[in-house]
Amino acid sequence: MRFVELALQRAFARLAKLCAAHPALVSTLTLAVLTALGFGVFNIEIETDVLKLWVDDSTNLIDVSKIPRNT
Repeated sequence: MRFVELALQRAFARLAKLCAAHPALVSTLTLAVLTALGFGVFNIEIETDVLKLWVDDSTNLIDVSKIPRNT
């Protein structure tokens, strides 16, 4: 277990040194990634039907639920 901790500590130390040595590059790459991921917001389709959210599409429960009940 100690080996894993040392390996992680060394890896994060190298990453920290790299980020500290090139702050403009890190900021530019971060902005580029966030911008690219932000364009995914335009493709969001919000589902409000509870049955479509929680019931698998391949089941016939959705079809059965549309049958009028005699209550």
